[in-house]
Amino acid sequence: MDEARKALMTAVEDVLYETDLSLANDDTLLKDLGANSIDRVDIIITAMNNLGIRCDLMSFQEARSIGEISEILAAQRA
Repeated sequence: MDEARKALMTAVEDVLYETDLSLANDDTLLKDLGANSIDRVDIIITAMNNLGIRCDLMSFQEARSIGEISEILAAQRA
């Protein structure tokens, strides 16, 4: 999951480039970082591209935190 988390955090940094991510952890919600619904989709798609995977965005419907999204990305990569 470390690679999935790294890809996700890179995507968050790319999309929310003005946000300080130094305090972000697995429990941090994307909305708490200032992401709206469009940002969230951009972040997830960018992370999938970073990992070289494709999956249904509906897989992420219930995931809110960095940790939850990272887990789904890691599972899709396996």
